[in-house]
Amino acid sequence: MAIVKKAMRAIQRLGHKVVNMPNDVDAAVRTEPATNDYPRLKAEGDLYASQTAELTAHNHALTEAVTKYRSQVQELERELLAARTEIAMYPRLKAERDFYASQTEELTAHNRLLRNDYPRLKAEREFYFNQMTELTAHNEALTKAATNQMTDLTAHNEALTKAATKFARMLQGHLEVREDLPSLPSVLFTSIPESGTVFTGQMLLRGLGLELVRVTVGSFPRYLFDLPRLIQFSGGGMIATEHFDASQENLQFLGALVDRWVVHIRDPRAVLVSWVHNLDRLYQDQQTAPHHLLYVCPTPPEPYFGFSFSDKVDWNIEHFLPNVLNWTKTWIEAHDSGRHNILLTTISEITAGEDDFLFKILDFYGISRELFRRPEIEKDDDLHFRVGQEEEWQVRFTPGQLARTRDMIDSELLERFGWPR
Repeated sequence: MAIVKKAMRAIQRLGHKVVNMPNDVDAAVRTEPATNDYPRLKAEGDLYASQTAELTAHNHALTEAVTKYRSQVQELERELLAARTEIAMYPRLKAERDFYASQTEELTAHNRLLRNDYPRLKAEREFYFNQMTELTAHNEALTKAATNQMTDLTAHNEALTKAATKFARMLQGHLEVREDLPSLPSVLFTSIPESGTVFTGQMLLRGLGLELVRVTVGSFPRYLFDLPRLIQFSGGGMIATEHFDASQENLQFLGALVDRWVVHIRDPRAVLVSWVHNLDRLYQDQQTAPHHLLYVCPTPPEPYFGFSFSDKVDWNIEHFLPNVLNWTKTWIEAHDSGRHNILLTTISEITAGEDDFLFKILDFYGISRELFRRPEIEKDDDLHFRVGQEEEWQVRFTPGQLARTRDMIDSELLERFGWPR
């Protein structure tokens, strides 16, 4: 920086001379005679011109030198700043270096320990590998033995199941199980409650040696099929007598898995009277079957069972009869649509001739009548069979109840099945 400042002062001094030189020449010209001094003055002018050119060149060289030195000074200042920055970072860098050096020493020591432990670890690995191989072989042997035992148990269970099924059929029919029967189709029978359902099921069950099963869950009037049970049922040899309705879901399952079924109906007013008696029986049986009333929807309130018979009829006309009518109407519509293979029967056919009624179902299923052995069954309350009570509603209903029920039942339904008005 000192060299630069000296050069600048020299340039300023030279420039001052050059600027003031023309004034001195003019003064000399004015004081000297023109004729005698011209050569001298010209020589001086040439001298000063030459000096001016030299000074100008020197000034240019100094300017370039100043610019170069200034650039060098800036570069030195940057290097100085970088050096100061590096010096400021030195403590942190030193701390990092010390930390990594410490980590390296620890890892080196740990690696040394691992190298020393390698033989022991290798021996342990081989020991555990041998143990695992032995355990795997032992496990395979146990699995094979368990599989064999499971096969034996499955076969034994099938034999027990078959024996239990035979025994259950003997208890249900009080008859010897018939081994000479060919493979029979499963019989599906859905009916309105209190219409001889249990009687029909027991007759076919015992007379053909079928297995009684349930294929639906729910409560009247809304029963839904249990699909796995229905699939098993479709394999044959079973009978199901239930009260499932003609809902879209039920018809969908039936259409896919069952090729035919029986729909059994009864005069809704006769159903209602039998239902009143059935509710009283269920209420009395609560000690042995405490939850059976829950299968009735809606379940009568507790005060109901203190009503008179007429009041009970009124309650059921309001809450039970609409379900009976809807169940009957939708099944007749499904039958008349022709989309399903449905045998429509009525309780009047049972009272007209039980054998003809049963043979009608056998013929519908393509079962030879010769295979049927009519069992002796006593028609009592256990079968929900109230003989001779089909027209009870005509004498038990009040005039108002007769009028209400007549208005609720379609005339076409009465005419179609010959039910009295």
